[in-house]
Amino acid sequence: MQVMKQLLREFLLPLAIALAWTLYNVSEPPQGQWSVRTFVNVFGPSFFFVSWLSAQWHRVRKQQKVEAGLSGIEASVKSTLHALDEKTADLVGYISGGESVCYLMGPNPETDVWTQLLLVHVGRHPLYEVSAQITDLDEFDKIKNNLTRENLQRCEFQRNFGNLVVGHARYLQESINLGPGNSRRFNIFYIGRNGSFTQLLRCQRVAGTWLFATKVVRSDKTFFERVAEGYPRKPDGSVDWDG
Repeated sequence: MQVMKQLLREFLLPLAIALAWTLYNVSEPPQGQWSVRTFVNVFGPSFFFVSWLSAQWHRVRKQQKVEAGLSGIEASVKSTLHALDEKTADLVGYISGGESVCYLMGPNPETDVWTQLLLVHVGRHPLYEVSAQITDLDEFDKIKNNLTRENLQRCEFQRNFGNLVVGHARYLQESINLGPGNSRRFNIFYIGRNGSFTQLLRCQRVAGTWLFATKVVRSDKTFFERVAEGYPRKPDGSVDWDG
């Protein structure tokens, strides 16, 4: 029954057009020259021609609907895969630490001894099993031509920080003597479950007050940077991270 209804819907218009065209053609000769053959010869080709055109129109319309539907499905699949990739990457980030980093910083010390330090988390995911090697570059320059175990212990020390929660900081009781000069340089090499990254920490005494500049880098990409107001800069306005 559904097939018959579909056939009627698709062939009703071609039938009407073919009948109209046939009546128009057979009405021109005198009435005595009308015949069934004339009617069939005009109606048959007209009906099939119009039916063919109608079928092509229905075919193209259905094809457009199918293509539109397939395009919608493709877009939906791509959107789902993209969302799945993001969720997977986010899940991996929560397990490994993702691209999160941390840095050591504290307030400007009132004396040459820096005791109040904070280990600050930066990023969207927690950090796990974090440890650091803090290297005093100024002390290292003094012993770089005589690298013995005892000398290295003078310019670097290790710290284990464990796990760090997103958006939190950890207070550390340290004792770092910045004096008596006017500049100090430290490189802090971190290792965690998500790999390694480095903090460059530069200290300058300006008008009797210590000012700091620091940035955290991984594979030449800067994840965090902070420079105190008034910290000395090069003529082009950049910080001398190498000096």
